[in-house]
Amino acid sequence: NVGIPSDAGAVRIRIITPKEEKLYFTLAAAQHKDLHDVARLILNQGMRPDEIVCLRKIDVDLERGQVNIRNGKSPAARRTLDLTTESRSILAGRMGGASLWMFPSPRKRGQHILRLNGAHDQLCSDAQEAGISFPFVLYDFRHTFATRMAQQGIDLSSLAAILGHNSLRVVQKYVHPTAEHKRAAMMRYDESRKAIAAEGRIN
Repeated sequence: NVGIPSDAGAVRIRIITPKEEKLYFTLAAAQHKDLHDVARLILNQGMRPDEIVCLRKIDVDLERGQVNIRNGKSPAARRTLDLTTESRSILAGRMGGASLWMFPSPRKRGQHILRLNGAHDQLCSDAQEAGISFPFVLYDFRHTFATRMAQQGIDLSSLAAILGHNSLRVVQKYVHPTAEHKRAAMMRYDESRKAIAAEGRIN
C-alpha cells in the first residue's frame, strides 16, 4: 500500500531568461568574480555548484579541453566533461597562483570556497534596490543548462550522463520544452509523414 510520490511540485525549478541572464552577469562581473565564474560554469557545463568550487587545478586539462569531476556523490556524478570555449577561458584565467584549488578560499588558507549562496543572495538584494528582480537561486543555472540542451535536440541519455544522473527519470525533471520547441517537433514529424505519404507507403 506504499505509493510512489509524484514529482509534481517536489522540486522548485525555474528557467532563467536571456534578459535575466544578461543583467545578472553584468552585476556579478562588477561585484563578485567568484560568483560570476561559478555561475557561468554552471550555465556552460551543467555542473553542480559544489562540483565547481572544489575543483583542483589538476582536475582541469586545458590542452584536451576537459574537466574531471572526481568527488561526485554517486558513480554517475564522477565524470569527465568536455569544456565549452568560454569555460576553457574562465578556467585558464584561474590557473595562476600557488593554490591547488581553482576557487581558493580568501579566508581559510589552503582550502577552497565552500558555497556562494550568500553572495548570490546579496547580489539579488542589491539588484532589488535598483528595481531589478532575480527570482531564482544559483542552482537554477543548472536547470537552465539542461533545458537549453534539450531544446537543442540532445538525447536524454547523453544529457543524463553530462549532468551526472543515474537515470532518465531523474533528468526529465530538468527538461522544460517551450511551446515553440514542441511545435517545431510536431512540424518535423508532420513533414516526415508527408514524405512517407508521397512515396506511396501509406494510403
